This record gives sequence, structure tokens and C-alpha cells, in this order.
Amino acid sequence: MTSPTTNLIAKVRDFLGLERNILVLCTTAILLNFGSTIYNPFLPLHFETIGVSLALLGPVFSALAIASAFITVPGGHFADRFGRKRITILGSAMMAASMVPLYWIGAWPLVVACLMVTNFGRDVYRPGTYAMIVESVPVNRRATAFSIMGLIAFPGSLIAPIVGGYLSLSGDYHMLFVVSAISFTIMTLLRQVFLIETKGRKNPNTGEEIKTEKKSLSFVEKLRLTWKSSPSTRAYLIFGVTSALAGSIVGPYFAAFYLKILNLDQLQIGSLATISLIPNMICQLPGGKIADRIGRKPLALLSLLSSPIVVLAITQATNFNQLVIIQLISGAITGLSTGALYTPPTELVAEEYRATALGVFNTTSQLAGAIGPSLGGLIILIYPFLTYPRHIFYISILAGIPSIILFTMSVKETLRKRDDMHRSST
Repeated sequence: MTSPTTNLIAKVRDFLGLERNILVLCTTAILLNFGSTIYNPFLPLHFETIGVSLALLGPVFSALAIASAFITVPGGHFADRFGRKRITILGSAMMAASMVPLYWIGAWPLVVACLMVTNFGRDVYRPGTYAMIVESVPVNRRATAFSIMGLIAFPGSLIAPIVGGYLSLSGDYHMLFVVSAISFTIMTLLRQVFLIETKGRKNPNTGEEIKTEKKSLSFVEKLRLTWKSSPSTRAYLIFGVTSALAGSIVGPYFAAFYLKILNLDQLQIGSLATISLIPNMICQLPGGKIADRIGRKPLALLSLLSSPIVVLAITQATNFNQLVIIQLISGAITGLSTGALYTPPTELVAEEYRATALGVFNTTSQLAGAIGPSLGGLIILIYPFLTYPRHIFYISILAGIPSIILFTMSVKETLRKRDDMHRSST
């Protein structure tokens, strides 16, 4: 007979979806988020201190994105073939190792090279990690699992920007990379010790072993099956491209807008990143539960429709307090929609080539995201940033409209489809 305490723990675990792999990935993602967000908000400013102009900033971020894009498809293939855990550990170790030289390096091409390795490591394991998550929980808890992962991981993101802003008040950003290297190293060790491989385990939905079909499905065949899976899959693929292209145009220029146009200091810039994450964290779990109950698409549309409004509001802000209000609202919407946005691509394809398909989705969107910053640099050349600081944001908003229309009209709801499949198999 189980004790009341044991029953309570079991109920909490079931409610939150805390299967072991989910818990390990959540807790180590605290370190991932801390190591990433301690330097990411300040990366454009760091590049400027080592000789990168605002016009060149776009091509630099394009180069970083390209390094990520080409590894996700083979990374997903390797995760399908050799296991999710091996690729996750390999990528995590690459992230840790690539941070160390950045404390000493001052030449910006070498900084770009090191950060390429960092992005390479992060994205080589991303498809396998997503596959591991959905293979660790039943269909009706998948969006919740993604939301819980974000919820538990948030303390790292909350603290890091403020720490980074404080450490870089002097205008020197090198120490941020040392702290990041330590964080990534601990993350790698914990994942090595505690993660459990899901390849070959029983599927929690059917009780059957998860198939990888490593002998019967070639890499090229998996790519072909991903494209031919369904019209909705193709629509999602194109949506990812158009959405990433529009959003990445302005990515490197938010920090410059805050610093040069609104006259914020580094600590305020870091604080804005933290402020947006507080409502995000609060809304993660309710958003995941809603997406698992009513479907993925409604909350995904909420995020897509609100994004251009948020960008427009930022361009019209005149002081720090207004930006705080905008970030609080934006963070709440992002938190509600996180699980809804992450889950559909994992449910649009079959299990035996899921990680490869996720790699295809990531690669195509990241390639588009690699073009965006270069387009942003071209826009800066045509409309100089200090003279026309808002033009680049307006162009990004207009460029994002087709992706919203495409998702609304052509990407189907995935939750009902999976539920129907599950019922038909029982």
C-alpha cells in the first residue's frame, strides 16, 4: 500500500509530465539558458567593440546562422541512427569547448569561428533532443512536456542577462564567455550521467518499441518522406522559412536600437530580457495544458499574430518603462504559446524518421534565418540606422505577413489527428 506522500509525488509527476529524461533536460537547460543568455543579448555590442560596423553586423550573424543550418539535418539523421543521447552529449561538449578561447580572442573573424562551433554544437543535437522528449511522454502530454521544460529552465534565463549586464558595464564583454564555458561544461557532465537513451525503448503511447529503421530508410529517403508526408507538412516547412526570414532581419539590431536610439545602458538591456521571461515562465504550464486540451494551433496563432504588434510597439517606445510594459505582455504570450509552437513539427511525421524530419525543419528555417541578417545589413546601407532607426523594423513586419497567412490557411491542427490514430490502434 502506497503512502499519501508517494501518491502526492506521483500525482505531481504525472501532472507536470516529469519523466526522467524530461527532468534531466529541464534541469540541464537551466545551465544551457544561463550560458547562452549571459552573452547573447550583448553579442552585437561585443562585435562593435572589436571592429564590426553596424552594416557588417548583419552578414556576421548570417554566417553564424549558416553554421547552424547545415548541421541539423545530419544531426537528426545521426540521432535516428546512433541514438539521441550520444548526439546530445557530443553537441553539448562542443558548446563548452568553443567558449573557452573567446576570453582571449580579439580578432572578430576568430570570434565568429568560435561562435560557429558553439552554434554547430547546439544544433547538431537539437532534433534528437526534441525526438527524445516526444518519445518519453504520451501524445496528450507532449505540449505540456515542452512547456514544463521551458518553465523549469527559466531560472537560468532570468538571472543571466542581469549578471551579463553587470559584468559588462565597463564595455568589456570577454568575461561573459568564461562564465558561459563553465555553465556548458557542467551541463554536459550532468547529461552524460543522467540521460537515458530512448532509441529502442517502448513508446509510451502504444507500448511498442520505437523503430528507427536504420537499415531500410536511407538519409535521402528520409528527406523525401519528410517532403511527401502531407500538404500540412510542406506548408509548415515553407512557413518556417518565411517566418525565420522575416524575424531574423532585425534580430541583431534590437540591442543597437536600445543603446543608441533609446539611450539605455547595458544593465537595462539585460533587465529587459529578464523582465520578459517572468510572465513567460508563469504562463508556460497553463499554455501547455491548454494546447494539450484544445489543440496546438490556436495558441500558435496567438503568438504569430502578436509578434508584429510587439515589434511595432517597441519602435514607438520612448523610454525604459514603456519597454517594460511591452516585454511583460510579450513574455506572457510567448509563455502561453511555447508548447503549442514546439509540438506540431514533432507530430507531422512518422517516428522512424522524426529526428531527421526535425532536422529538415530546422535547417530550412535556419538557412532563411541566415539570409535575414544580411538583408538587414543591406537595409542599413540603404537607410542608415542612426538616421532611419525604425525602417528596418517596419520592413521586417511587412515581410512576416505571408508566413502568418500561410500558417493560418494551410497548417492543420495536429492534436486531433494523433488522438484519432491512438484511438484507432486500441
